[in-house]
Amino acid sequence: MTDNRIRELREAKGLTQEELAERTGISVAHISRMENGKRGVSRENARKIAAALERRAAEVLGLDDGKSSAADFKGFREELTPYELGPSDPFAGLKTRNRYLMTVHTDALARMGIRNGDVVVVDGSAEICSNPPALSAVRVQYHYDSKRPGKAVTLMRQFVPPSLLITNSAGRNASSIDMETDDAQIVGVIVSSHRALHG
Repeated sequence: MTDNRIRELREAKGLTQEELAERTGISVAHISRMENGKRGVSRENARKIAAALERRAAEVLGLDDGKSSAADFKGFREELTPYELGPSDPFAGLKTRNRYLMTVHTDALARMGIRNGDVVVVDGSAEICSNPPALSAVRVQYHYDSKRPGKAVTLMRQFVPPSLLITNSAGRNASSIDMETDDAQIVGVIVSSHRALHG
């Protein structure tokens, strides 16, 4: 069982078990058992506790030390945006019913050969999104603000089964996202990348 960080994060926030119980709707006895490792932490409870402590669920579960999350996660921006086809566009033939084009705005997957400014072909079919190939580049919808559930950002990550989403950058890598504990969903698999033509 993974060592969770509920006690550490609760105390850092200056809350008692009773106060955390009141904020989450989880009983004091259950919080005590989770903190002492006598009970596992369900995905739903991890989300409730994370929201109450203003942390990420991955931190609550002990999957992330949280050292980079406070700054990194507030600074999220769109990493993929729709590509606008121009007249006589050489990329026009790459677009099909389930495949669409996006422009990359990050070097998060530079070691995979996908760089800022590239045009990528994304397969958004339900079949591939529900069973993406291991280590593939994926388009992710990530809801990073538990206080504003509608607030989401489109990220580009590498999928590591069964549920991790990581960067594979030549520079500093961002904290991993765990789809089991974080509100993230794969909405496309990148099937090819092309250098944008600047003219």
